[in-house]
Amino acid sequence: MPWPQVVQLLQKYTRLEKQGDTGLYHVARIKQWLGYLRKEYTEALTLFNEIRALQTSAEIAAAIGRY
Repeated sequence: MPWPQVVQLLQKYTRLEKQGDTGLYHVARIKQWLGYLRKEYTEALTLFNEIRALQTSAEIAAAIGRY
């Protein structure tokens, strides 16, 4: 799967967050997935380094949206 398709999937996932959820689950999952993805995609490491310190799913969604 090409990297742009991976980014599209990550963008879709950020929109699946449930109302009233703290958002921590989605934040943790995205960071975890990028940890796995960086073994195959060098771009995933760049994105992971960018979002590593972010705390909210909105911040992470914005960072992913820039790709």
